[in-house]
Amino acid sequence: MDAYMHLTQVEQLDKGIPALLRIDQKQDKMLEKQDETREDIVNEIRSLRGDLKSSLDDRFARIETDIDRIKAKIGL
Repeated sequence: MDAYMHLTQVEQLDKGIPALLRIDQKQDKMLEKQDETREDIVNEIRSLRGDLKSSLDDRFARIETDIDRIKAKIGL
């Protein structure tokens, strides 16, 4: 009975260990994908921030030009 119990345990471990290794590999792949996604998001935010800054700089330059014209018209 004792020998049969040990044999059964070994069979279960023989099934379980490869399954655990597959889960570990899948988890590693998921973590890598998460890191890639995070990096993509950070790059996208940086790009959008640059676009927004450029747009605002252009707008402020036009506003300053308009203010200078208005001042010139009213003699300031």
